[in-house]
Amino acid sequence: MLGPRLVVMDEAPLVAEARSLIENQPAAGCTDTLVDLIETILVYKFPKLSRAEIQTMLHLPVTDLKQTRFYQESFARGRQAARRRRNSPWFCAC
Repeated sequence: MLGPRLVVMDEAPLVAEARSLIENQPAAGCTDTLVDLIETILVYKFPKLSRAEIQTMLHLPVTDLKQTRFYQESFARGRQAARRRRNSPWFCAC
């Protein structure tokens, strides 16, 4: 019940609980998935903070944004959209 518990918590205890969950994770294999889930929840709870600020709050190493799965998926979607526009009969390279 990780997700619902963090989603409904107030902001004050949320960060401490998130840190605790990351530090006390049961299986080493799900580390990235757990951290991604917690970061996503915190991004929605603290919409004015950057991902780097959230990683700092959680005492996580700040990673290069281009290496994150989120960035790579977003970049791929943008590239696909650009190809669709370029192949459109209404595209004008004026």
